[in-house]
Amino acid sequence: MAGERRRERFERLVMPEAPLMYRVAARLAGRERADDVVQETVLRAWRYFDTFEQGRRIRPWLMTILRNVVYEAGRRASRRIAASSLDAVGADRVVGDAAPPRERLTDEEVLAALDALPEEFRSVVVLVLVEGFKYREAAEALGIPIGTVMSRLHRGRKLLRYHLGEYARREGLVAG
Repeated sequence: MAGERRRERFERLVMPEAPLMYRVAARLAGRERADDVVQETVLRAWRYFDTFEQGRRIRPWLMTILRNVVYEAGRRASRRIAASSLDAVGADRVVGDAAPPRERLTDEEVLAALDALPEEFRSVVVLVLVEGFKYREAAEALGIPIGTVMSRLHRGRKLLRYHLGEYARREGLVAG
């Protein structure tokens, strides 16, 4: 009976987070590896579910496991950011809605700017800006202090502005 309760609790807490796990895995490890990353994350979560403390938030715990899976798999060699992140970032708002459609930033430019971020900044940007994690949740998931989350988010935003600003100047969208 205890095993059945454990399984039910696991399914109730972990399985609704599968879409979030997939989105984050796709952004950090690439769409082609996201299924494997999520599967390994769920397996590890099941294996260590007894260590999950009652009353604790499940999302940061799962993101910590997912982050470890991505790192252990050597993510740097084969990472790609999924195009689905574009909707959450709102590329058409980066330059402004007043720009004619042909002058708006392209999906590829926004994704390239995200991809160009160093890992420590990209992880924070994806969790906080794209997935809507609170600073505390991102800090817990990444195993860093809240101040570090805020600092990396600030620097990540600056780098995005720089990369997207270069594109905008190159295309004549802003005065350079």
